Amino acid sequence: MALGARGFSSKIVFMDGDLVISPVSFAGFVAQAAREPILVGITPASSDQAVFAATENIGASTRLTQFTRETRMPFEWANVVSGPPNLMDRIDGYVFQQLEARLPLPAFALELSEVDTADDLQRAGAFAQGLTPIGPGPA
Repeated sequence: MALGARGFSSKIVFMDGDLVISPVSFAGFVAQAAREPILVGITPASSDQAVFAATENIGASTRLTQFTRETRMPFEWANVVSGPPNLMDRIDGYVFQQLEARLPLPAFALELSEVDTADDLQRAGAFAQGLTPIGPGPA
């Protein structure tokens, strides 16, 4: 991710390639990311290899306060984050571990499905079937 971000001077979105994301949800993430120095994506916990995300609500805002694999929580890390291009420089370990030193951070709940296992793939297929297509349909 750090290599892919080189050469950019403005904020970017870092994300895993094994995600199926609702376009409406992603548009909401991008809109909020424009107002936050760093914005972390979370999603309702459903994947087989989740990194759970502890959150707190402050008014209308949600903040991510902790990552954990040990304690099941309602949300998991969505593997999507927006921030400066150098956010992933000198990363040692997983992306969520790079973000831990910066917690708490603003969070946005994304509608998505991640594919890490065969069961995840089945859930992602069902999720994708329920998405509304973008743009005009067939002519």
